[in-house]
Amino acid sequence: LLDRGADLEAKNSAGKAAMEWVKAEHLKALVLHVPEHVRRARERERASCADAVAAKQAELEGAQARCAETLAAKQAETE
Repeated sequence: LLDRGADLEAKNSAGKAAMEWVKAEHLKALVLHVPEHVRRARERERASCADAVAAKQAELEGAQARCAETLAAKQAETE
């Protein structure tokens, strides 16, 4: 029984060591992808912000054009 227990313990230790190695390799692989993932996320965020700024700029330009038209109409009335 002691020999069998030692044998099982050795197999268990080897299995644990193999699992630790797999976990470490898996983490290494994940860590290698983090910078690329962060870069892509930042690019998407920049694109989203650029779209929002462009939409707001178009909105402001439209408002400015309407104000200019209103001002021109008021000036025409007063002349």
